[in-house]
Amino acid sequence: MPGLGLRRAAPCDPTTAGKRHPIVSHETGRVDLLSLSARDTLSARTAVRVGVAAFLVLIAAAAVAGAVLAARTASSTTTPPGPYAGRVGVAVSYDLYASPETQIRTALAQLHAGGVSWIREDLTWAIAEPEPGVFRWASFDRLMKAASLARVHVLGILDYSAPWASSDPSGRRDAFYPPKSNAEFATYAAAVVSRYGRNGSFWSENSHLRPNPLAAVEIWNEPYESWDWKPGPDPGAYAALVSQAAPAMHAVDPQLVVLMSGDLESWDDRLTSHQHSWLASMLAAEPQLAKLVNAIAVHPYPAPLSLGPYYEGPDLKVSFGRVALIRRAEVAAGVHLPIWITEVGWSTAPNTPQSVSQRTQAHYSLDAIQRSLGQWGSYVSKIFLFGWFRSSGRRGDLAGNYGLLDHDGLPKRAWKAIAHLLGGTPGARDPNVPADT
Repeated sequence: MPGLGLRRAAPCDPTTAGKRHPIVSHETGRVDLLSLSARDTLSARTAVRVGVAAFLVLIAAAAVAGAVLAARTASSTTTPPGPYAGRVGVAVSYDLYASPETQIRTALAQLHAGGVSWIREDLTWAIAEPEPGVFRWASFDRLMKAASLARVHVLGILDYSAPWASSDPSGRRDAFYPPKSNAEFATYAAAVVSRYGRNGSFWSENSHLRPNPLAAVEIWNEPYESWDWKPGPDPGAYAALVSQAAPAMHAVDPQLVVLMSGDLESWDDRLTSHQHSWLASMLAAEPQLAKLVNAIAVHPYPAPLSLGPYYEGPDLKVSFGRVALIRRAEVAAGVHLPIWITEVGWSTAPNTPQSVSQRTQAHYSLDAIQRSLGQWGSYVSKIFLFGWFRSSGRRGDLAGNYGLLDHDGLPKRAWKAIAHLLGGTPGARDPNVPADT
């Protein structure tokens, strides 16, 4: 996540009496949040004016609505309605796969009930292959089993270097240095797909489960940033890694969606652009790269981080709106890959300059979904909100308060609004979801 140096395996109050539901503004076409208490007041005034006949009509309408609701409940269809069906996901950080199986199943069931059809989670190299050639799948088996039962698709992140494979020159085996050998990374990537992809060994060993193969993988997390690719971003080196890993995975599962990480420029630890092109340089370094992958993964966090999806300001390159510039850059290079926004969100940390209120987090989350899949819907395939974890609740903790649940596990306004937009229900308190500590 830009500017936070987060390790992913290594980004208005929600419970007030004036409960909020998303309402579409006829003036802007965007979802707004309307107080239910205000609507109740209007309804009460109207009810005084209606006669007995109108009241009977309302009773009849309620009966019809009840019948429709019963029919929907009985239906086997679980896909969210409208233009967002199958296109909205949530990043289930931090290390949900390390939780007990029952907790993973509860979390994914709540996400599915909220209308979310995708999750994004790390399939970390150090966990999968702690020693060269030694694979341990127990943690990820729990995750994939829970995803199968919840009927949600998994976008797996293949990251970072296993300690034994790190190129860290200091000898400290820092996982955020790229691997010494791209071939070793490709072997790990192919092993993950052999385990969880179509016809993978996990599914043959668990024939009682409904097959739900690993649907997509993202190669590394934010390699265009100094903290995730040390000692600094190198588009040529990352392109070389992708050019080995992608074919290795497609050889196992040709239908797997493989994503490479893209942004306009690379960034340093102070969230300052290096003024070096990332996507264009990567495509120039490996001209055939676009033929090896299926999509580009983008994390369009704005700078400052408190700005919303529709704010563009004087420098579009550091706004959420740079998604359109990324599209322009790839088309200029003769590439027409779809874009997946695989992580974006807003922190509700109290007393932090770059955070927002819970009400604003809800507005921005809905705006992000609508702009991505509406205005840019012809080339943006999916968007994943960050993230499914309990916020720390600590004042001043920017990174620890991106969660869609509050510190007690209650849904924040943002999760309630997302669930309503997707035609789902947000669920109740879940104190077992991991928190950012």
